[in-house]
Amino acid sequence: MNIHTVKQNQWLIFETISGSRAYGLATPHSDTDIRGVFIAPPEVYYRFNPPLQVNDERQNTVYYELKKFIELLGQNNPTMLELLFMPKEFIIASHPVFTQIQAFPILSKLCAQTFGQYALSQIRKARGLHKKVFNPIPDARKGILDFCYILQGASSVPLLTWLSSSPIQVSACGLAQVPHFKNVYALFYDAEGQKGYRGLLDSENAQALCLSAIPKGEKPLGAPVFPSGGLFALLQAISGIPPMGAGAQPRPLCPDACPGTRLRCQKYDAYL
Repeated sequence: MNIHTVKQNQWLIFETISGSRAYGLATPHSDTDIRGVFIAPPEVYYRFNPPLQVNDERQNTVYYELKKFIELLGQNNPTMLELLFMPKEFIIASHPVFTQIQAFPILSKLCAQTFGQYALSQIRKARGLHKKVFNPIPDARKGILDFCYILQGASSVPLLTWLSSSPIQVSACGLAQVPHFKNVYALFYDAEGQKGYRGLLDSENAQALCLSAIPKGEKPLGAPVFPSGGLFALLQAISGIPPMGAGAQPRPLCPDACPGTRLRCQKYDAYL
C-alpha cells in the first residue's frame, strides 16, 4: 500500500501543508511537506502487519493511520499535535471525524518532556552551527599531506609544518614502506638530486603517494604516517577532496633488505 492507494480510495480524513511553508520559513529551494491522517478499511486494518504509515521516498508526504495518530497524540508527540492546530489556509482537506478528534483534551504534562527534548535538540544543533560560524571550513580543499604526521622524538608534528621549517625540497624526497607498520613510511632526502627520488605524491594523482627506489644503506630523515583506508575515506568526506584512484594501493616491494634501516625497496622503481 502506498500514498496513491490511500488517496485513490479516499481513506484520508485530514491533509495539510506543514513544515516551513506553513510557518513562513520556506526558501525558494524548500520542499513542500504534506502530512495527513487516514482510516484503513477493516480488510486492511485487521490483516497481519497493517500499514500504520505511508510516505513517499523523500518523506515529503507522510500519511498516518488513525490508530498510530491517536497513540502518538496520547504521547503528546509534537508532530501529531501540530496537525491539530494548523492554520486553516494550509489545510487541504478535513473530514468531520477529524474535527471530533480536535475536541478532545489532548495536552498533558507530557508536553514538558516531548517539547523540552525537541528544544534541547535544537539548542545542540545551534551550538554546532555556532562552532561552524566561528571556525569555518576553509575554502581550499585539503590533500592527503594535510593529514600526515611525522614522528619526532616521543611526539609527532604535521608533515607540512615539519617540511616548511626545514630547507628540504619535496621534489627531492623519497618514500619507502616500513614493513609490519601499517601506513608508516620512511622519508629519505637527496639534497643533490642524483638518486632519482620521485617526491611524495604521484604526478598524475595528487591524492596518491609515490614510492621511490631507495639505494641500500641510505638513512631516513623520519617516519611519516599517512592516513588510508576507512580513515582517509572519512577525511575525504569531511574535506571534500576527490577519492584516491583505483591504483592507490602500493605494489609489492622486493624482499631485499636495506642494512640498518629494516626497509624493503626496489632497486629501480617502486610507486603507487
